[in-house]
Amino acid sequence: MYSIIDIYFRSPIVRTTENFNLESVLKEVSPNLSEAPKKPPADRVVFIVSDGLRADAFFEIHNNKSSAPYLRSIVEGVGSWGISHTRMPTESRPCHVAMFAGFYEDVSAVTTGWQENVVQFDSVFNQSNYVLQIGSPDVVKMFRSDHVESLYYEPELEDFASADPSKLDGWVFERVGSIFAKQNASDEYEPIRQKLRNQKDRVVIFLHLLGADLAGHAYKPATQAYRETLNYVDQGVQKLEKQIKDFYNDDGRTAFIFTADHGMSNRGSHGDGDPDCTRTPLLCWGSGIRRGDEPIGKKVIDSQSNNDRQAYDKEGDMMKKQWRLDIDQRRDIEQADMCALLSCLLGTPIPGNNIGTVPVGHIDEDDFSLALHLFANARQMLQQFQTKELVKKTNTSPRFFVPYGAPLSIGHEHLVLDGIKNHIRNRQYQKAQLASLDLIEKAKQGFDYYQKYDWTFLMSVVTLGYIGWMLYLMCFILSHYTTVKQEKLNKMTSIFIDVFTVIAGCALTAYLYANFAAETFYAYCFFPLVFYNQIFKQSSLLKNFLKNVSFTSLSVTVLLCLIGLEVMVYGYYRRQIFSVCFLLVGIAPALIVDMTFQSRFGWLVACIFASLFTLSDVSLQSNSLWVVVGGAWIVLKQLIWNNYTESKRSKSQYVLFYVQLFLIGASSFIVYSTDASLAMKTGLPLFNQYASILITLTSALLPLLSSNHYKVRIQSVFMGFAAPMILLSVKYEVLFYSSLEMFVYNWIKREVKARESSSGVGERAVQHQDVTSAMFYIFLFNVGFFGTGNLATIASFELGSVYRFVTVFAPFVMTALLLFKIIIPLISVTAAYGTLLRVTRAPQYGGFFLVLALLNVMTINFFFLVSTEGSWLDIGNGISRFGIGNAMIIVLLVLLGVSQVYTHNVEKTDTSNNVKKIKRT
Repeated sequence: MYSIIDIYFRSPIVRTTENFNLESVLKEVSPNLSEAPKKPPADRVVFIVSDGLRADAFFEIHNNKSSAPYLRSIVEGVGSWGISHTRMPTESRPCHVAMFAGFYEDVSAVTTGWQENVVQFDSVFNQSNYVLQIGSPDVVKMFRSDHVESLYYEPELEDFASADPSKLDGWVFERVGSIFAKQNASDEYEPIRQKLRNQKDRVVIFLHLLGADLAGHAYKPATQAYRETLNYVDQGVQKLEKQIKDFYNDDGRTAFIFTADHGMSNRGSHGDGDPDCTRTPLLCWGSGIRRGDEPIGKKVIDSQSNNDRQAYDKEGDMMKKQWRLDIDQRRDIEQADMCALLSCLLGTPIPGNNIGTVPVGHIDEDDFSLALHLFANARQMLQQFQTKELVKKTNTSPRFFVPYGAPLSIGHEHLVLDGIKNHIRNRQYQKAQLASLDLIEKAKQGFDYYQKYDWTFLMSVVTLGYIGWMLYLMCFILSHYTTVKQEKLNKMTSIFIDVFTVIAGCALTAYLYANFAAETFYAYCFFPLVFYNQIFKQSSLLKNFLKNVSFTSLSVTVLLCLIGLEVMVYGYYRRQIFSVCFLLVGIAPALIVDMTFQSRFGWLVACIFASLFTLSDVSLQSNSLWVVVGGAWIVLKQLIWNNYTESKRSKSQYVLFYVQLFLIGASSFIVYSTDASLAMKTGLPLFNQYASILITLTSALLPLLSSNHYKVRIQSVFMGFAAPMILLSVKYEVLFYSSLEMFVYNWIKREVKARESSSGVGERAVQHQDVTSAMFYIFLFNVGFFGTGNLATIASFELGSVYRFVTVFAPFVMTALLLFKIIIPLISVTAAYGTLLRVTRAPQYGGFFLVLALLNVMTINFFFLVSTEGSWLDIGNGISRFGIGNAMIIVLLVLLGVSQVYTHNVEKTDTSNNVKKIKRT
């Protein structure tokens, strides 16, 4: 599972030795220069981040007025504006790293938590003289240092149910007012005030405003509450700008940048690649900033990407109508470009791991200075490439090392750099800018080459490992759960296999050692050796199996399994394919040939209902009415179902049944009551919070007391997890859960009827039909995962799901609850599959090992479908698919253990009453 990090997402951070800014490259271009270098465009930058603010909400006109009138006046007047395009994951930590360090943080670092820097990296803050940052503790603590002053509020104040999302922004603006006030200032801020006065240049004032993020999560971006939060920020920015200018006697040396770390989807969430999450506003004004209405002309080479240019052509007319702005003045940047922009404005060296490009369209400097800025950017990128090359060359045997290209390598770089210097000396500034941009692009490509240097070798080894694991599982199933006989292995053959394995292992070890490979590389190589050693020793099993099975039957089974698994892989890209599968299953002659008319009708209805949800729109707004209706439908359906079960319930079982129904009804009431309270902005009622926890725990334990008749137990398990599902739902998830239950019940009923000949005592051997059951289970497992969402929505959970349990920001608790919500349908489906295996006397572990072997086909697909190119939505989804494919294998074993708890005593008929009679006798 970890291989994706070593192959696709190894840390991009390298340790460079030299820094580059305008002053250093000016000496390089003109070594005999006697005059002093030009002063940086600004002495200080006030960097304001409105967390969770999407671009269209900032720029558009609503009811003929802007939600941020003051900032709008800057857009239409002195400011330079555009869109900052962020990348997945659209979360605060990686986005702030991109803005201040200039690179998109590797996945392994993001997974360890916001406050922890797995690898220390260079940033604009490191290169500055003094930094004052005020805001959320989750953000400002990431950039702590000796010369960084941090003010932050307590984490408990980050309450998503707060009636006033702007109170945290008010906390920040109050601190700014106290620090920059000239009269009646609080003494506790006097040391900060003195440092701000004493530091004459390279000062960063970073303000993090969380109000828009809280309002977006709690009330959604299209609401008045979200717009009111933006209006409050607008007033605060207007006031703080005046306070800061007064503090510095309006010396004209302050630059202001207003932006957001990420946006917010219509559902009130972020994290994925939704355009509303990746597009954030960018507004710059003040010292060193080019006016927005000033034509750029040919003298400046704009650093917009091709994607941005295409976006101009596609969206220009629409934005002119909605934003009422001159779109030709829009100057977009990539979020990592923000780091280079800050460095240029302050005159600080560009951070060593920056991959952004100086957005010269926003900088108000002459052609000569802009050419120097881009040249410094190119030098920084070239050094980063050369450092990466040196690291790879040092850690690779000279026999195997293949360099990227001589013109950029160490000792050859002067061929490129001298050309740019000559352009600048000859005052050919446009050519110098183009050459610098070309060098930046080539350095990025070369850096990417060494980042992917080990791909081919590692991907081959990991693929062999997956295939070996699948074959080993098949051998294990044949030897333990079938009647296929294994011939005794010849001693010399066994020794030969072991010797060959040792020789192969030594050869791989020598190769890896010569190339200074990481420890994980050895593991990737030795796992296949272990598997194939055992496979060759058990080859007689495979031979005897192939001898005793019809080639035609085996070929058809394998082909159908591969087609089915590939279709499910496609379902990760287009979830609507699951709906087609449901309809095909509903009318498949092979599945309904032995059914009565009543059973056929019930089967078809179950398939049709289940197919509706994978066709539904995943971006529908939250609506507690859907949840309440879903709860009522579950109660009604259980009452109807109870009349059709073929097992008579005892009085205690009827009591248990109605207690479970009561908990489902109580859960629906709590959802309605809590959402009404949140809508009135009175917060989460304490009684509702404790009741939700108690109902969840109680409801999950009650199925253990139900009858051991398989139909009653399946019903009880689904009812037991219906209550927490209701409490964690925000729209039609409960209706989906109910339709899934209906389909599973009909599937189990059909499978049991089709295998009536399996009655007897003890486990039987794995049969051909068990492959079909395993495929059905994999299908239902995936449907349970994607029933009410797609891969993108999984990465951007709707936080409204947890508001019946907690509203104060607690990432780990909220994540645990959301994962529990996702896993509820999987627990129920797994329990049903375990019940089927017990009732049909199939070996429990044999059935699950068969599922594990089949799942690897999907995982191998996802392994090769991961991409580091294209849109960031595609890249992020590729990571998620591979992670989910591997997680399925691991989670399946956990679910097996959970299902055993609920199904260990399940029988085809209810034996509990008979046992009681025997005891009484």
